[in-house]
Amino acid sequence: MLKKVSFEKVSWYNSLQFSLAFKSLLIFVLAVLSFLMILLFIVKDLLVEAEKQILIETGVSVVGEISKITQSTETLTKAMASVATSLPKDRALFNRTIPKVIEQAGLNEVVAGGGVWPEEYRFDPTLKRSSFFWAKDESNQLQFLNDYNLPGGEGYHNEEWYVPVKHIPKDRCYWSKSYQDPYSFEPMVTCTVPMKNKRDLFTGVVTIDIKLDGLTELMKQATEKTEGYAFVVDRNNRFLSYPDWEISGDKPLEQLSEKSQEFLLASDFAAKFPDFLPVSKQLDMINENIINLFRLGNAYGSELASNLAFDSYQIDEGEAILLAAILLDDGVRRFEKERFLSSIHVERDVLFKEPVIVQIFLLPETYWKLVFVTPERTFTQKIDSEINSILFYFIAVVLLIFILGYRLIGKNIINPFSKLVYQLSSQSDEPLDESSNDEFGLVAKQINRKTQDLINSNKQMAIAIDNREHSDKLRRLSEKRFRAIANTAPDAIISVDQEGGIIDWNTAASAIFGYQRENILGRPFTRLMVPGEVNKVLQEIKLYLDGEIDALDSSLIQVQAVRKDGVIFTAELSATSWSAEEDRFFSIFMRDITERIEAEYRLRHQALHDPLTELPNRNLFNDRLCNALIQAKRNQSLVAVMIIDLDNFKIINDTLGHGTGDKLLQAVAEKVKKQKRATDTIARLGGDEFGVIQTNFEDPAKAMLFASRIRTAIAQTSTIDSNSFQVGCSIGVTIYPNDSTTSENLLRNADMAMYQAKEEGRNSIRFFVDEMDQEIQKRKEILEDIAVAIEENQFDLSFQPLINLRNDKMVAAESLIRWYHPVKGPISPAEFIPIAEQSNSINDIGRWVVKKVCEYIKEMDKLRLPQITMALNISPAQFRRENVYQSVSRIVESEKVSPRRIECEITESAVMDDMERAIEIMHGFKQSGFKLSIDDFGTGYSSLSYLKQFPINKIKIDRSFIADIENDEDSASIAKSIINLGHSMNLEVLAEGVENEAQQNWLIEHQCDLMQGYYRAKPMPFDQFVEWIGDNC
Repeated sequence: MLKKVSFEKVSWYNSLQFSLAFKSLLIFVLAVLSFLMILLFIVKDLLVEAEKQILIETGVSVVGEISKITQSTETLTKAMASVATSLPKDRALFNRTIPKVIEQAGLNEVVAGGGVWPEEYRFDPTLKRSSFFWAKDESNQLQFLNDYNLPGGEGYHNEEWYVPVKHIPKDRCYWSKSYQDPYSFEPMVTCTVPMKNKRDLFTGVVTIDIKLDGLTELMKQATEKTEGYAFVVDRNNRFLSYPDWEISGDKPLEQLSEKSQEFLLASDFAAKFPDFLPVSKQLDMINENIINLFRLGNAYGSELASNLAFDSYQIDEGEAILLAAILLDDGVRRFEKERFLSSIHVERDVLFKEPVIVQIFLLPETYWKLVFVTPERTFTQKIDSEINSILFYFIAVVLLIFILGYRLIGKNIINPFSKLVYQLSSQSDEPLDESSNDEFGLVAKQINRKTQDLINSNKQMAIAIDNREHSDKLRRLSEKRFRAIANTAPDAIISVDQEGGIIDWNTAASAIFGYQRENILGRPFTRLMVPGEVNKVLQEIKLYLDGEIDALDSSLIQVQAVRKDGVIFTAELSATSWSAEEDRFFSIFMRDITERIEAEYRLRHQALHDPLTELPNRNLFNDRLCNALIQAKRNQSLVAVMIIDLDNFKIINDTLGHGTGDKLLQAVAEKVKKQKRATDTIARLGGDEFGVIQTNFEDPAKAMLFASRIRTAIAQTSTIDSNSFQVGCSIGVTIYPNDSTTSENLLRNADMAMYQAKEEGRNSIRFFVDEMDQEIQKRKEILEDIAVAIEENQFDLSFQPLINLRNDKMVAAESLIRWYHPVKGPISPAEFIPIAEQSNSINDIGRWVVKKVCEYIKEMDKLRLPQITMALNISPAQFRRENVYQSVSRIVESEKVSPRRIECEITESAVMDDMERAIEIMHGFKQSGFKLSIDDFGTGYSSLSYLKQFPINKIKIDRSFIADIENDEDSASIAKSIINLGHSMNLEVLAEGVENEAQQNWLIEHQCDLMQGYYRAKPMPFDQFVEWIGDNC
């Protein structure tokens, strides 16, 4: 039984409940402080920037409102300039027209007047000054003023609003500096536009004067919500409108009574009131930036400034530089595009006597500056209020989360934990309460389980102590069991001491080495190994005993071992070490792998040799060829590569069976092996194809002699199963390095030469020449052209009528493919069809022909022509495809053409390769409604027994029997036999290649059914074929 332990109570300040509450409260305080810091240092700055952005948007809006007025004024001035330029120089006409233009502009509230100011002697050659100027009087009516034209006056050609306009384009307005109107005594500015003739020569100006008395009210309205004030200065920083001085109760302008209000400069105001100095400096700096930008952008500016100051007594040199910068707007417009120029902080405002934010905006058309002044407190008060609200809600939410979280933790953690502690501290033997489904229930369950495990462990320990003696008995039994297992193991297990003496030896070791256990114990282990192999094992054991390595390598190694009778064999060996008291011992495991090595050799041999002939296969042949080329390059010698293919071997396989064919291949292999030298290689590459590598010779004639010996040997009669065979072969030969230096090209060359030997009559030897490669390249080019021809629709069909000899009417037509190459011109089917048959291209051509025949059949039906049968040729290569019937049927069905309108012509040679399959395919065509005919009949080897099974409608006599039928008795006899054979089988007989009347008459006389040939009609394109039908049917 476990001893019961009493538990002390935990003081309140060390309790989990107090610790959790205190730490949660600390986290709460830190969260509030952190959030407050974020509000003060990050959010506050963001809110300030947001408020500034609102003020900027307000300023931009005011700039836009003023720009509407200035832009409307510019439009009016330009319109009046256009009118003045186009009017005849008639003073009365000007006096009637110009006032109407001014009054109809829709700007009566701001327009104070306007006029036309010609250049000297331009309007009237007798008058130096001829201006037309109207100004509004106190009743807002236009009055003509002639003061500028008086002979004794200064005129207007040197005025500040006149001189600069000479230097601007005609589509631009120049805004004058502000001035006090001498008639209405109101502040105003003038918009001036140049007048130019058709030769772009300056002829004068047109002006519109606008009043500025509404600017102060507009700026006051714009700052109502910001609790600030605003004012406007012109390009020279002269006040156009003034702040609302009533904001502070001061009247600073009264202290500057010696200055005219309309021409008060910001710098003059700042000189009297230093608090305004930061704003004045910022305004001056903006002008300096404009001038600096102008100086960088235009070298002509300095000269222009000098001319302006010289030409007008109202423009000083300083103002002339700024004016030149504005006139040369190509360099200044980049600065002008930004309506908001800058924002500064002023510690003490001239009116509010407190910190303010000053924002300056630019009016692009006039270069006026709009200055908005906002007390900083309007920012801080609003932002502080928002921050306090955010902080209040944050604290409330976090406090609520803290309270709810604390209650949940108390209910789900503290209370169950306290209950668990109470149960552990009680003196009861009852297990802890496991009813809770949470972690506390799991802890109680684990404690109960561990308690029970501890009780059980104590019981087991007592039992273990009592049974120690029994365990010793079991150990001794285990040793006996190990020895029994070792003696039944298939591998030799040899125990060796650190001196190399054998101390133990199992039964398998006796069987492998031939020594009995009692005769080998104490003998050195080295007597079991070939002397040269001993070091492989003992060297590592020595390193281990010397402490140079920590453990023996347990991997297997191959060694040569010696049996008691002296027989040497191959074994696998591994070693491990073990200790007993202070001595070290080694266990050596050995396995006889002689049989496995022999099996591996057999597998390697099978992988590299042909199982039928025991000759090297293609893999070993390619490897030896690569080695032979390396050796020949080193020795500067020749290598001959030969490809041998048996002639007509397929016939032997098909007629006598594959068993006989295999025996013949073995006989051929033996004959060829007898001809080779030790350095030569004979291999079977597959089927009835053999490869030869001849090495170590310097005269290509020796390759010819070797090939001749091989051909002669193969041609010798072979007797197999009482049958005698005499087989010929075709041999292709290529020489390294004369023909190529790579194994791939040499094999390709030999293959081409072999095929050339077959094409030239078989049973011959051909050496590779470059022309063979050229022929291959030509075939490749034709194959590529065929793919393009199908894609680009270069093929077309011609049609040759089939004539019924009984009634001399056309009953069908044969479709013949034609190829009109865009570069090479017409290409004969005899040239490209055989090449296409050697690749998949023949299938593409075949599908195209079927689809095209269907299209022409439908076209003939549209033309209401006779519904004749269209014959099309199916290539032997296409016929050998397993799905030829399905492919043709799908196309005809998709084109919605009746199969009965189509006749498929199949050559006699195509059906001879596999009679059974050919009959199956033809029945598929027949059952679907297609007509069938055997083309070139008489040139193959058709069996009459098979011919009766062909579901055909017609046989066609080959043109070779018709060519000289009227003169050649043999041809006539064969043709007559075919006609009689066809009629006896209820088949129609058609003669093709009829070229004269004598041939036609012979066919009629011998009751041939149908004919086709040049005598009646040549193959013709579809359009000509349609015309032929119209003329002959």
